[in-house]
Amino acid sequence: MFLSRRSIAKLGQKCTDARNGIRDLVHKMEIVLPDDQIAWGQFLDDGRNKRQFGVLGTSAAIQVLSSMGTAATSVQRAQQTLPYLSVSESPKCQHELNDRTSTFKVLAALDAYEPTTKKFDSQVAYPLAANYLLNAQIENEGWGNYFRSDADRDDKSAVEPTALTLIALHRFGRCIADERCTKALDWLSGELEPRQTESPAADALGVLAFSKFEGSESKSERVSLAHQNCVVRLSQWRKTPRDIAFHSEYHYEIPDGFGGGESKYIFFPVAILVALALLKSQYSKSSDRTWAARVCQEVAARVRRDGGFRVWGHVSTVDQCWANQLLLECEELVKSRPSDLLPPPLNRIQSRMAKWTTLGATLVSGLLGAYWAIVSHSATFRILGSALTAVSFGFFVALIMAWYAKGDRSH
Repeated sequence: MFLSRRSIAKLGQKCTDARNGIRDLVHKMEIVLPDDQIAWGQFLDDGRNKRQFGVLGTSAAIQVLSSMGTAATSVQRAQQTLPYLSVSESPKCQHELNDRTSTFKVLAALDAYEPTTKKFDSQVAYPLAANYLLNAQIENEGWGNYFRSDADRDDKSAVEPTALTLIALHRFGRCIADERCTKALDWLSGELEPRQTESPAADALGVLAFSKFEGSESKSERVSLAHQNCVVRLSQWRKTPRDIAFHSEYHYEIPDGFGGGESKYIFFPVAILVALALLKSQYSKSSDRTWAARVCQEVAARVRRDGGFRVWGHVSTVDQCWANQLLLECEELVKSRPSDLLPPPLNRIQSRMAKWTTLGATLVSGLLGAYWAIVSHSATFRILGSALTAVSFGFFVALIMAWYAKGDRSH
């Protein structure tokens, strides 16, 4: 795909259309429960178990609907099924014991708490789910996979739950000055900064967490270095061509206290996470953002073609939430800073006068090279002239295609 200003402008509309499609799919696949409450399951395709619903699917659906301006009453009906958000002691989604003790499920509930609020004032108290997570934090580190009590907990921090918890907590302004968040951020940077190889999903989640704290006093030089190193690794990873529809698995277990336990999996749509991280990070290069724009275009095309972003034959509810976040980020960049998504040097040349000046200088350079190649008596000048002509005219054509091509070369 050749990215031009025209195709970037159209990409914004494609992202909007795809997000509308995801919203409509989520609406269609809601499960109506007693007391007029609603919830969602793990999948949104026709092959799903229509009686299955849970915390992760419901939280993801709430976030999608909220980002599309869905009526607050629908969101409230769904929130009442979630642990820590429901006024009931036994919310409908609490059909598993670990719904109130799994780090991933509690942070999902927190993500669904007043989802339209991007940032709470520093004077706003932490809600119940946030307090649970802060109590569950391993001292001077990050988060493990579960917490029941001080005597019954995961005692090993991990990158994935720590990064996601920091992302969830960051919406609360008091987190910026909270020593617990600062120590967790420092622990995460210590885990990610020195590694030569890391899973791209973990690196992407780290970048998304670090990006939340850019510009805050809680951010240290160590955090910045870890952030930059993650981006470098992601930039290398994205250079290998691959299908964007695949997952990485995060496996964990929650013991039952009787010598057994529940085996759990969290699935991450890797390409979507990497693209989102590269769009969010201030350390991304122009080529990183251009690659991310291409991923956005492909995600939008697949959503329209397949009725949702499909991986391994299924349309996962959580995948749609991640896809919606990526498409929304791309949509907002197209509106505010479209040149960020263009390949260099096109993203450096903004105004109409600069365009014509660049075209004129390129044309003159090409003609000068042609003159040297034809009339010069020096073999060196003829070779240099031919090379200058080829480069200048090639760049001239590329500029014309990027700025003034009539057709949209995108999917």
